[in-house]
Amino acid sequence: MAITIPVATKNSKLDLLVDKIDLGSTNASGQVWLKNAAGNVLVKLAMSNPAFGDAAIGTVDANAITDGIAILAGTCTKFSIVDRDEVEVLAGSVTAVGGGGDLESSTSSTAIVVSETVSISGISLIEGG
Repeated sequence: MAITIPVATKNSKLDLLVDKIDLGSTNASGQVWLKNAAGNVLVKLAMSNPAFGDAAIGTVDANAITDGIAILAGTCTKFSIVDRDEVEVLAGSVTAVGGGGDLESSTSSTAIVVSETVSISGISLIEGG
């Protein structure tokens, strides 16, 4: 028999996690950093404060994310979500659309060019179990 986690517990876990993004005082909000394979930050996108809404049915959605301007060129392969003091809270992979990454580009490429405007249309976290 599989162990199951009640929805209320999933929601509490998600809320606890995403609330960490709003901690700190250095920046006005948490950020999403898009990075290359070496971990160099290609672009920083500011999140809302609070970064996420309240979890419901084991899912939590990000509030608006501001477009960012690329500071380095490269292929984006991973991302981090950092709190207001730039401490990493979450991390994952980035792929082109259909590539199965934790964050997928809406195009067939994850190449980023310096000074390019980059946007993220949304982020949803789902608690399994």
